[in-house]
Amino acid sequence: MTALIGTAVMMSPAAALAQEQGDAVTRMALDRMIISAGAEKVAIDTPQAVSALDQEDIDQTQASTIGDLLEGLPGVNVQGGVGQLGQGFNIRGMGTAIGDSDNRILLTVDGVTKFYEQYRMGALFTEPELYKRVEVLRGPASSTLYGAGALAGVVNFTTKDASDFLSEGDPLALRLKAATETNAQAQTLSGIVAVQPTEGVHGGDKPGQWSAGKLLSAAE
Repeated sequence: MTALIGTAVMMSPAAALAQEQGDAVTRMALDRMIISAGAEKVAIDTPQAVSALDQEDIDQTQASTIGDLLEGLPGVNVQGGVGQLGQGFNIRGMGTAIGDSDNRILLTVDGVTKFYEQYRMGALFTEPELYKRVEVLRGPASSTLYGAGALAGVVNFTTKDASDFLSEGDPLALRLKAATETNAQAQTLSGIVAVQPTEGVHGGDKPGQWSAGKLLSAAE
């Protein structure tokens, strides 16, 4: 009993000090935090045939349509052109017919699934110049990575950003394109404007004036 009492007495100062320190702690309420985790989808993770076109391949092809860009890839066929119904994909005999809602090929743009661009039509309306990388995954094994809708395969598009059009030191870039198709009796006219924001530029008499590619504001 004596030993137990002595131990309790010896522990008392430490307990009192801990109590004082605990009272001095400032309590701060934190906002609710939502934490999630996932894995980046990489084509090489699937046990199937994969074809990839990078920026150099796209520049060499000089394709006017996505069909021209993917022409020559094994097992891949693109129907349609720049006409009103867009283009439909076919991989190994399965896919989306032009104007059809039965989509067996999953199309993604920057990792986001592309759905109908016209009422119940899964065709694609886009320009090859917008992309710096295109991947085609053939076969149903892609469903293990991308989920439902990839029975025939997956076509991944990675878009360019402004830095892909601007040369070093240039604040502004402009690209125009005009094309025509005699068989489809269709014409295409498109343009791309890329701007590099410039900080601390001011001067001129009227706000909103442009000079040498830089926005001028009222002088301070």
